[in-house]
Amino acid sequence: MKQYASTITSVMLGMAAFVYLTSLNARERIEARAKDDDGIMSIEAAIIAAVVILIAGLLVVKLTGAFESRSTGIE
Repeated sequence: MKQYASTITSVMLGMAAFVYLTSLNARERIEARAKDDDGIMSIEAAIIAAVVILIAGLLVVKLTGAFESRSTGIE
């Protein structure tokens, strides 16, 4: 079970690094598109927000240990 938990941690850290690297320039692109779209939210902004919310939720579950405490009874 320890290997499974470390795999989850590695995947989450990889996802966080991917989002960080892809969103370095995202704020400027979103602001530039917002000026052209007359206030309409672009699909890129919605996707970035959804990914950030998903990763934040996964990190909260991982850091609070909720998943590990529920899954220890499965062994």
